[in-house]
Amino acid sequence: MIARWIIENDRLPDKILCSSAKRTQQTLKRLENALPALQFDLVAELYHAEIETLLEMIENTDPTVKRLMLVGHNPGFEALVLALQKRENGLELSSEKIMPTGAIAEFNWLGNWSDGLNSDIQLQQIIRPRDLIHSSQG
Repeated sequence: MIARWIIENDRLPDKILCSSAKRTQQTLKRLENALPALQFDLVAELYHAEIETLLEMIENTDPTVKRLMLVGHNPGFEALVLALQKRENGLELSSEKIMPTGAIAEFNWLGNWSDGLNSDIQLQQIIRPRDLIHSSQG
């Protein structure tokens, strides 16, 4: 369902960094099945990475990459979303789990990856699998 959303909404990444954990690889496999030419790097450091590690990976991204996808785990990903979120963009994060299994947080990252938290970063949306289930039934 999430893979279909990524494809249908033209959100295919230029670069994917995926945790070496079996579950994240299974998640990414669904997208790879739809796009056999998909390229990704398995990164052992993403396994239960803390926010500092995640930010370092983002900051070290090649500047030619326009759309980056990280596939990993909580609690690091929820901490990353909270750190990157700008409240002035009008999106409110609810009290529910921010990043349940299979969720995507989409950010608009204006500036260079290497600028890290000093970049103009705007949370566009969080797509959760259950949201897609509800929208396909409606």
